Amino acid sequence: MIVPLVVLLVAIAVLVKSADYFTDASEKLAVKIGISPFIVGATIASIGTSVPELFTSIFSIINGSPAAITIVLGNAIGSNIANITLVLGAAGIAAKQMNIRWDLIKIDIPLLSAATFYLWLAAADGIFTAGEGALAILLYGVYFAYTLQVHKKKHGPKARHIRAWDFVELGAGLVGVLVGAHYCVESVLQLAGGLAIPAAVIAASAVALGTSLPELAVSVQAALKKKYELAIGNVTGSCIFNALVVTGLPSLFVPLTAGGTIQSLGLPFLLATAAMFVVVAIDKKVSSYEGYALVALYILFIAKLFGLF
Repeated sequence: MIVPLVVLLVAIAVLVKSADYFTDASEKLAVKIGISPFIVGATIASIGTSVPELFTSIFSIINGSPAAITIVLGNAIGSNIANITLVLGAAGIAAKQMNIRWDLIKIDIPLLSAATFYLWLAAADGIFTAGEGALAILLYGVYFAYTLQVHKKKHGPKARHIRAWDFVELGAGLVGVLVGAHYCVESVLQLAGGLAIPAAVIAASAVALGTSLPELAVSVQAALKKKYELAIGNVTGSCIFNALVVTGLPSLFVPLTAGGTIQSLGLPFLLATAAMFVVVAIDKKVSSYEGYALVALYILFIAKLFGLF
């Protein structure tokens, strides 16, 4: 058990440093392209940091075993719970107070709520079909196009000359984030496997937490640098991507099933956290006190998941 623990610590260090580099490269590219930092957070950064969730889902489908297939929904649901509670909460604590633009409250958070409700509706019967997955991917395509159009029109600065090196910097940071996340997941799973934890619990806790580490690192680093649009955009964009693509794409090949724990605890908790996001954001800021409350909510979820009370 010592080797996985050492690998975990090294992977986290790589992840945090890479996220710092990725955050800087993202904002520089946003300015040069002529779009707002929020768009980078809601599209480029959110998709990039959600790649571990997507790869985990794809590898679960390739494995093909019933236990592995349940990981897909467990991972997506658990990751979104972690994003809204742990990631957003940690970013709020790091920043002490993150200001939220009104159009985010009026448009983007409702879109996140709608994606969350769709995931709940599709998975509530215990199975996520190919038809539901195709509709989910279509909905994400509409969201992606809408985000680019609306936010660029309202908040896009004047474009500047773009160099190939700008993309090299962005790619290097992203590769570091993904490599760090990959080894975090592998080491966490080895530690969990050694303790004989059930697959459904691993999916919603260890796997979800591991694949949410890129979002955590990027959003906290962005919050510390007062890049609040990137921090919050990363959370909302990642959650929508997880709800619609991480579940939708694999379901085109194999119907996804939800374990008992995912249905009875994960889905209701997911709805509760989405509602909590709306409540926290309504005053156009995330304070440190609200950040602590969100992190406490995540701890409550994990404790309930492991049956500690």
